Amino acid sequence: MVLNTKELIYSELLSEIVKLKIKPGEFIKENDLSLRFKISRTPLREILKRLEAEGYLTVLPRHGTKVTLIDPISVRQMLEMRIQLETKVQKDLIFNLTLKDIETLGECLKSQETALTDKDIELFWELDNQFHERLFSLAGKSLWWDIIRKYEAHYMRYRRLAMADDNNFELLYIHHKNILKSITERKIEEIEPQLLSHVGFCTEKMPVLLYKYPEYFKK
Repeated sequence: MVLNTKELIYSELLSEIVKLKIKPGEFIKENDLSLRFKISRTPLREILKRLEAEGYLTVLPRHGTKVTLIDPISVRQMLEMRIQLETKVQKDLIFNLTLKDIETLGECLKSQETALTDKDIELFWELDNQFHERLFSLAGKSLWWDIIRKYEAHYMRYRRLAMADDNNFELLYIHHKNILKSITERKIEEIEPQLLSHVGFCTEKMPVLLYKYPEYFKK
């Protein structure tokens, strides 16, 4: 499917916000965006309204539009939701995963390893999301994944900031390997502790990140 101009601009702005190229709290000028993307004000405002509805932007009357600050409470709530939902997903997969499913997930892990070897961090981020999305899909819980993606505006930026501060992507890859191993070996008792370690390890950095980047966080 060929994306139309509005979708391409939306995707570009979303990517820049998530990757922190446009910083939390930074104002966005409609004039600059209109000139940059060669788009009129009306469709541009529709794009900005969409990003606002998703939690990435906020409109301040008489001041303009700016990127939302990262909300620590939203980050923690998203982490709790991820752990609860994905624990259920992985426990279901223990009894339903086929050999073909295991091969599919294994191929994703091989791609992650290649991305790490090539130091292609952006590709690794994509493959990280792909791995978890496939777990939800294989468990017949794609709607749950869609809900997670819909409300991840604060979590994804926090995770990016935490990993930029640490850069330990090898650890994420090891976590993924252990997750698949526990599912295939039907070690149900390992599922939740591993998820707490994998999804929640960034929370340990919250005090440090709040201290280092106070301007990025909602008070």
